[in-house]
Amino acid sequence: MPELTPETIFTFTKFSVYLIMSWPSENETTKNGNIIFNIKWWILWMNSILFIAFCVYGAYGDRQDVLSCTEILFIITAVIQYPIKMLICRIIREQMQFVVNEMECHIHSAEPSKRIILSNYLKKPGVVYVLYHFVACLGFLGMVLAAFILQEPLPVKIRYPFSIDTRLVFIFVYFQQFIFGIQAITTTSIDSQIALMLWYVVARLRILQEQMRKISNMYEFRKCIQQHQYILRLADEVISVGKYILATTVVMSTLSLILGAILIVKAHQMTVRLKFSINVVTVSATLFMSAWPSEMLISSVSSATNYYIRKILWNITRQIIFSNIFSQESNKLALCLHQILIIVVLQINIYLLDE
Repeated sequence: MPELTPETIFTFTKFSVYLIMSWPSENETTKNGNIIFNIKWWILWMNSILFIAFCVYGAYGDRQDVLSCTEILFIITAVIQYPIKMLICRIIREQMQFVVNEMECHIHSAEPSKRIILSNYLKKPGVVYVLYHFVACLGFLGMVLAAFILQEPLPVKIRYPFSIDTRLVFIFVYFQQFIFGIQAITTTSIDSQIALMLWYVVARLRILQEQMRKISNMYEFRKCIQQHQYILRLADEVISVGKYILATTVVMSTLSLILGAILIVKAHQMTVRLKFSINVVTVSATLFMSAWPSEMLISSVSSATNYYIRKILWNITRQIIFSNIFSQESNKLALCLHQILIIVVLQINIYLLDE
């Protein structure tokens, strides 16, 4: 099995979000690259809108059949995330470009000791995200196979405003459903991308903690504080990039779980229950995948960094105080008392910030 390096994880994520076009590339900054990007973006986005419009029409047409209508609504809550997230990524593209460039540059130029920490923090979620995408693909494959087993003509059974009996129209509809099914899988990939950004910030904070262990003077302490402030600004950028995407995920996933549970309980055919059970597991994994790095960033690593700042600040100031106490000069005593007062005030301020 090949080694799972940060570059490998980035490459996999970049490939998985290709159809949602949320990973900016340098080629898009040129005039021709920007034109190609806009053409691809509008084709993919309009294809998703067209499919969702057909689903809404089908749900309205089957409103008398509760199970059929619920099944289509479940599909709508899952697939409507694609055009919403795609539009969000287009709006925040410059911020996304900044974060992605920062990640790639830091990974390529990281020292061996830093790469070890980055690998440790990205390897475990990287494996989870690969398995997660496998489950998402399995859910899509389950819908295709279920249609084949149940002898249904299309993977998604919806009512169209026109006849699909002719061969050409049927091929177009089937191809459109199949293509958008692949597009819908990439909806989960954008959540992986945001989670990867959060894990990157967690790893950067962990690297900073290791640097703080080796601080021996105020100059090194000042450099670590500056780096800590930069990482906090980077975290703000990641949060600004991901908050609307994650909010969309939470709202739509909650609706999908409710509708999926209804279908699992009420459906009569075992194949239908199995199909939506896989989809419900995929939706649950999406929520877990988004919450995991967020919890690590908020509760664990950031609090540990503040602890190191307090500890180092106290150790450095204590050395200065003790050196002044044992000094032979009488005017050092007043300076020592002044320094004690400063460190007490700093400790109180940091404690209040933690609260």
